[in-house]
Amino acid sequence: MHLKSLKNPIIQKALRIRTDKSFRQSEGLCLVFGDHLLLELSQTHPIEVLFSTDPYQNLPAKETFFISKEIFQKIVGVSSHDRWIALLPIPPLSLAKGSRALIFDRLQDPGNVGTLLRSMEAFGFDLAFFLDSCVDPFNEKVIRASMGAVFRIPLRKGSLEDLLDLNLTLVGADMDGEPIERFFLKEPFGLILGHEGQGLQEKIKKLVKNVKIPMLPPTESLNVSQAGAILLYFLGKSRGL
Repeated sequence: MHLKSLKNPIIQKALRIRTDKSFRQSEGLCLVFGDHLLLELSQTHPIEVLFSTDPYQNLPAKETFFISKEIFQKIVGVSSHDRWIALLPIPPLSLAKGSRALIFDRLQDPGNVGTLLRSMEAFGFDLAFFLDSCVDPFNEKVIRASMGAVFRIPLRKGSLEDLLDLNLTLVGADMDGEPIERFFLKEPFGLILGHEGQGLQEKIKKLVKNVKIPMLPPTESLNVSQAGAILLYFLGKSRGL
């Protein structure tokens, strides 16, 4: 079917799924675009709805609609040369405890969260735990920045009490901590990264073992996704990466 108007209900639904976290969660669907990413995800995850600008080459989906390039860009909100947009079911949260977890404490930037999810997959971490008030991991920008890792990594959400129930040794970054290249700990453990501007909550700071990334002056700090990737690498390496 060829859709020609932005006012079509299915297009309005896709727009709202991209922009409205509550609606996305109530529908149990997330929006994904990017031809390479969708080609990969379609091998393992069913596509509920596919929007395509190409009537000749498409992916398997329960429903497929053809749209113009102009409508495509209105749906995704950015200029793109891709041809596919999809609505995919949001995977259920995991019950896994994990032996190497990455914990997000109120991170808000979807690009940072997606990059960290991609890094944790690369360095052998097996659980992502989202404390209350984090960005939605199925925000479209998180999905793109993670290159689909968010669909492959076990995810949990919960309070600090829920996190403590996992009995992980918690590791945090602090300039007074032990240099990361000399740091070693036994599994299970969790690296916890805090809000981009405020860092870790005060009540969490009391619970963590601190490590630091040695840096030359005048640099005093790194972006959370840069620092997180370095910490994930060294912690993964210390456990036989």
